[in-house]
Amino acid sequence: MIRVQRGNGAWLPLTVLDGEQETAADAAPSVALTGWDGAAVETVTAEAVDGGRYRALMSAVDQITANTATWTYTVDSVAKTTVDRVEIVEGFYFELNDLRAMPDIDDTDAYSTADLGRARQWAETKIDEAITVPVLERFRTRSIPLEAVSFGLVGWGLSLRDPYARTLVGVTVDDTPVDLETLTVRGRGVVTNTNVWPLGTEVTIAYTSGFSDFVPDDIRTAALIAARYWLLSTVGHSGIPDRTRSISTSEGTQTLSVAGQYSPIGIPDVDVVLNSYFDKIYVPGIA
Repeated sequence: MIRVQRGNGAWLPLTVLDGEQETAADAAPSVALTGWDGAAVETVTAEAVDGGRYRALMSAVDQITANTATWTYTVDSVAKTTVDRVEIVEGFYFELNDLRAMPDIDDTDAYSTADLGRARQWAETKIDEAITVPVLERFRTRSIPLEAVSFGLVGWGLSLRDPYARTLVGVTVDDTPVDLETLTVRGRGVVTNTNVWPLGTEVTIAYTSGFSDFVPDDIRTAALIAARYWLLSTVGHSGIPDRTRSISTSEGTQTLSVAGQYSPIGIPDVDVVLNSYFDKIYVPGIA
């Protein structure tokens, strides 16, 4: 998955592999972008970077949404397809230069800009999962069965089970679009329709969700610490096996903090922040 800030274009990367080895495609790959509802967005031909690596410039998108990027190319006349997800987001929880300024991350040979981007995405995802809702606006979808009782009723509401739902991106009933002008997101994430809901079996609602218009300082700091941890342990190869719970030396035994039910990251200073937000934000039976 790739995250792109709203209003910005972005280079979409592709690495063509033959087993574990990079290899050149027979011709420049192309990537077709489709929206959350399957509608075509654009198709772009890639340019070669080096060896089996290519990139294609995606146009700027002003709406928070998610696109599917489908790469097509051939290798030795054999057709290949690679699929990725591109999320258009309101913003990020920190800037990459702030992560680069963290201790031990200044070596650009050891930690590339792409590595820092992956670390940020990992940290943001773990934070959102831990507190059950995105900090800044993110794209979400929910599919809800349409019960017979809803047919013909004006104003009948559908619950997104998301009290932090903000803006509707699109709504379909069995793939048929519903006019957004007739829909309203009300309290607790209930979507009402001033018209009758179309006859159908399932409604899919695409919307944005987020509990804040800015990144709180403690969340930003927690995200930076978590991203640094991911870089050092994953890219930096800490040498400590993943299942290690303690380390014994001649000077004694040290118990390692690890992720668990109440430790989403496994770093006490980060976990205490995320647990405090979970306690404030989580709504039982809703979120």
